[in-house]
Parts: sequence; C-alpha cells; structure tokens
Amino acid sequence: NFSAPIEPALDRGIKVLDAGCGGGTWVLEMANEYPCSEFTGIDVSVGWPTEIRPPNSHFVVGNIVSELPFEDNTFDFVYMRLVGMGVSNEEYPTVLSHIYRVLKPGGWVELVEVRKEFKTDSIIITHPYILNIHHLVD
Repeated sequence: NFSAPIEPALDRGIKVLDAGCGGGTWVLEMANEYPCSEFTGIDVSVGWPTEIRPPNSHFVVGNIVSELPFEDNTFDFVYMRLVGMGVSNEEYPTVLSHIYRVLKPGGWVELVEVRKEFKTDSIIITHPYILNIHHLVD
C-alpha cells in the first residue's frame, strides 16, 4: 500500500494524509492495518463509507488545488495517488506546495502516478503530466 520507509512509525502512531483520496479505500485499509496512527483523506467528492469506518480514519471535503484545510506541519506522511487526471500540469506545483506546507519537518511524501506512453513505429510520446512530475522532483 505504500513504499516510504515508515512502517515502524505507523506502528508507533503518526498522522497521515491521503491527498485526493477518492472513495477512501486506501485510508480505510491503512487505518485497519495501523490502529495507532491517524488517517485523514481529502477529496472534492463525497463517497466515503459511513458505517464501516475505523475510529482512526477521517474524511474532509476539499480541493487539493485550492488549499489544504490543515495547520502547517500537521502530517508525518502525505500520500497522493492517481490524481493526474484531475490536476493539470499548471496546478501540480501548487498542490505540491500545499502538501509540503502541511508536512512535518522530516516527514515523507509519496506520489504515485501512472506513466502514460503512446508508441508508434518511430516515436514515443510521454504524457506531459509525467514529464512535469519528473521536472519538479529533479
């Protein structure tokens, strides 16, 4: 469910944000697996379960492009997966700045996106969104 080296911290108890959480599946799975940690999901749409929610899972309606309604240095780990279709190339740096604002010093950010390539006999075209991510990280 994640690649960052944070499992010992999750076992002890940390605060985690899933930015662009969609239906909240990742938040719910992680909250069940790591009951000492607090998990918060944020998304523009509301579609989260209400009756099978672990007590350490929370959901907030919000737009990660506009702002994150959390104090600075709130989260130890921010996870963002598959938001590439909903966040434009121009908006992505803004989203990252919001994420880093709410991330605690020494915290971890994990970004997971799909690489999109379109191939012909003589050329490979990579979706600009992916190139943008690589540019921002370099």
